[in-house]
Amino acid sequence: MKFVIQYTPARDNFLQTITPEEAGVIERHFAYLKDLLTQKKLRLAARRTDGAFGIAILELSSLDEAKSVLASDPVIHEKVFTGTVGEFRIALVDEGASWT
Repeated sequence: MKFVIQYTPARDNFLQTITPEEAGVIERHFAYLKDLLTQKKLRLAARRTDGAFGIAILELSSLDEAKSVLASDPVIHEKVFTGTVGEFRIALVDEGASWT
């Protein structure tokens, strides 16, 4: 099953006002996502360039697992971001696309 998590910073001007403590939480968030990538659970992670929100696309066995992934994320646990999770279905995909 495919799921999307949308991460939203706790404030609109987050990128301009990030504190050193929040930067540390973001580093742990990135490490958490890299671990999910290694486990082949994360398929894509991205954020808007203006910092308005980020997404993670995951392939997991259940909505409960997706909720657990979200709840375990350092940015959620430390209340630096809020997050929502939902199941989705892919309609179209460019198999040859390079996202890097």
